[in-house]
Amino acid sequence: MIKLHGEIKRRCEDFVVEEIPAYEPSGEGTHLYLWVEKRDASARFALRELSRVLGVSSRDIGFAGNKDRRAVTQQYYSVPVDMLSEEALQLLESSPVQIGDFLTVKSATRHKNKLRRGHLYGNRFVLVVGVSGASDADELLAEVTRRVEQLSRTGMKNLYGDQRFGREESTVKLGNALLAGEGWAKGKVRKDRFLKRLALNAVQSKLFNVVLEERLAWDEQELCVRQGDVLTLVQGGSLFVCEDPEVDQQRFEQGEVMPTGPMFGPKMKSPEGEVLAFESNVLKERFNLSGDEFGAYAKLCRGTRRPYFVGVEELSFSIRSEQEIELRFLLPSGSYATVLLEQLFDDVTVHGSLSDDDT
Repeated sequence: MIKLHGEIKRRCEDFVVEEIPAYEPSGEGTHLYLWVEKRDASARFALRELSRVLGVSSRDIGFAGNKDRRAVTQQYYSVPVDMLSEEALQLLESSPVQIGDFLTVKSATRHKNKLRRGHLYGNRFVLVVGVSGASDADELLAEVTRRVEQLSRTGMKNLYGDQRFGREESTVKLGNALLAGEGWAKGKVRKDRFLKRLALNAVQSKLFNVVLEERLAWDEQELCVRQGDVLTLVQGGSLFVCEDPEVDQQRFEQGEVMPTGPMFGPKMKSPEGEVLAFESNVLKERFNLSGDEFGAYAKLCRGTRRPYFVGVEELSFSIRSEQEIELRFLLPSGSYATVLLEQLFDDVTVHGSLSDDDT
């Protein structure tokens, strides 16, 4: 059995991400949608720079999702037209505009509403991956082909990537402290809503990852539908509680539905029966939480459900050399390319920062 080692983000240009929006700006309206390319810049840095240069509060700047730091990424940001000076508006509408060394506003188009979190279909990736473990290009081609075909069939575990958690999980630690009501944590985020949301979301994400791994252990590593599961329709995303596991298991095997895991919060749809007991036990035993703690931050972490597995669209690769391949794929909103690589290779080395927020 060949063991393949992957190496990513050796250069910023080796990790290219293009946001796939849920809709395109219409050309008319009170908000300006900026198509921004950032290079080796965190989501938080980009937000601060746009706020500083445009003279608009970061709270009034909309964006659909965070992107990797050590990468070349393209995504939309929105700004209210009436908050821009005439000079700034004219500058943006004559884009491209270079902002420092790391950001470029490539285009600006009007739209009727502010861009909100989650307003995207997914992200398209082009990654150059250093590979070792194969004896030659032919062996590398055969082994990567086998693994790509398997991943295309099964989908990938929808885990959150380590960059969600901050360096040495500092963002998770901050979120845990907020939920525990610790004064130092409240002081740190008092005037920083972005960091507060990020920290609380990091805790939700860490909890989801743990529940998913525990669930696979419960299911003996092959996910199955259980009575009381909260299922989602793969096409459409509607949630419902499983009442007939035999029927829904068939739908799961046919790719119609998928069991979901918890993103804890006051608005999260709750499972029932043994599944509820299982999730509550993980929350209590592993994190000493009841789930009620999120109620104090209901506006920032309302709670939802997340599919345990997701499909990988447009997955393909090409061999550049005996030590390098190029991967191309599209993932749904909120899913991580680094997680896909960890399931494609036996181990992965990631160069540069994994932090979304530079905390």
